[in-house]
Amino acid sequence: TGIVFIRIAVGQTEQALTALETVYKKFNPEYPFTFRFLDDEYEQTYRSETVSGTLANLSAMLTILIACLGLFGLASFTAEQRSKEIGIRKVLGASITKFVMLLSREFILLVVVAYVVSAPIAYYVMSGWLVSPSTRK
Repeated sequence: TGIVFIRIAVGQTEQALTALETVYKKFNPEYPFTFRFLDDEYEQTYRSETVSGTLANLSAMLTILIACLGLFGLASFTAEQRSKEIGIRKVLGASITKFVMLLSREFILLVVVAYVVSAPIAYYVMSGWLVSPSTRK
């Protein structure tokens, strides 16, 4: 295919390229000497993956923020609905730990169900992404 990989010492790039061009023109004068660096090739190959990763991170952060706001709203609504019950329990001497457990039990259940539903989907999507052609080059 006419491709040669050469390792060049750090700081010796200019001298090495000049020497390589001289040798190349000596043996193959009718074709132009062209070169590319491997790190540039890798960057070009994985540029779309980097952009996809950044977009996935941003959308994940936004999704988590919206979910947290929703849970906060749901918790506030539940606390408001149960304010009389909370007042009675407080008067009767319930501890803060009991309040936290009482109010967060159903939210913890919602989070666990969401995890159980989303974990297999995330695993399937990620395993498909990891075998995509751009990661196999």
